Amino acid sequence: MPGIPMMQLYNYDQFMTAKEDEIRTEVSTFTRAQMHPEESFDRTREAFLRKMLLNVVTIGEGEVTDEDQREIQSGGDYLNPFPGSRTRFTYTVAFPVTGSEEMFAFKGDNGNILGDRIWQPENGNLEVEVESGQLLQHSRAREIAREQLAATRRVLEINASRLTQINERLTNVIQQRMESRRNQLD
Repeated sequence: MPGIPMMQLYNYDQFMTAKEDEIRTEVSTFTRAQMHPEESFDRTREAFLRKMLLNVVTIGEGEVTDEDQREIQSGGDYLNPFPGSRTRFTYTVAFPVTGSEEMFAFKGDNGNILGDRIWQPENGNLEVEVESGQLLQHSRAREIAREQLAATRRVLEINASRLTQINERLTNVIQQRMESRRNQLD
C-alpha cells in the first residue's frame, strides 16, 4: 500500500471537528438506561472515553513477509534503445503497529515534512513495498522500508506531542455532551 498524499491529511482543526462530530453523533444514541442512575452514567462515560481517546502509536521492527521476482519486457525507445528484459525484485516489509490508527489521519502542524506520502496501517501493520533491480538481503530490504517510513514517523512524532492536549479537549467535549444528553433524557 503506497500511503496517502501528505496534502490529503486533515489538519489539526479539521481532525478535531470530525472527532467532535463523531462524539456528538454517538452520544445522541445513548439511552436513558445508559445515563441513569449515576453508576450507569459513570460506566458509560468510562467505556466511551476508552473508545474515543487516542493512544500513542508505536511501530515495531519490520519483517519481510513476501518477496516476488518478475521479468519486465521493454521495447526499445528513446531513453532505452536496447530492447530486452530485466528482473525486478519486490519485497513486502510489514511493520506491526500498536496504538490509535487515527494518529495517522492528521498532521499536527503546517511545517515541512520531507516526503510526500504517509503510510496507513492495515490490519495492524504498515506494509511497505521495496522494489529493486537486484536481489537484496532481507536486512537491506527492511532498512530501505524504514527509510520510506521517515515522513510517516515524523507525522506521528508531531501528533504525539499534542496527544495530551487532544485527549483533554476530547474528554471535556465528551463530558459536556453526555451531561447535555442526560439532561435531555430527564
